[in-house]
Parts: sequence; structure tokens; C-alpha cells
Amino acid sequence: MEHEDPTMQGRYGHITQGMREQLLELLDGPWENAIASRFEMWPTSPIPLLDRELARWRAGTAAKVVSRISARNTQGLTA
Repeated sequence: MEHEDPTMQGRYGHITQGMREQLLELLDGPWENAIASRFEMWPTSPIPLLDRELARWRAGTAAKVVSRISARNTQGLTA
């Protein structure tokens, strides 16, 4: 990491539970929205993994999610 101040290494050298939760939130919204968009185009897929995701939409058990954290504005991420 090559910081002159050795205390800076601790800031970037570990991952906290809060960081994990924020990353999941950051990634979950776009993923769910992508599946929703794909479902609107065609509700099935010959690819088993994708078809399992689409099945939640066919069953009516999934809801479109909008991430509260913008990928372009991650300044609000905290440790």
C-alpha cells in the first residue's frame, strides 16, 4: 500500500461487516433490476441458473429493487 503514514494501512487492510453489507446492497439492486428487465423481455431461459432467477418472477415472489447506493456516488460508504 506504500503509505508514508503506517496508520493508513489499517484503514484499507481489513473489511468490516458494514463494508460487506454496503457492497451487497450496491450489487443487489442492479442484479435484481437486470433480472426484472430480462423477465420483461422473455420470462424463461434455457440457462438453468438464469431460469431459476426468472422463476421467482414467474411465481410472483420477486419485487423490483432499487439500490439506495449509487455506483457513481460511493462517497457515503463507511467502515
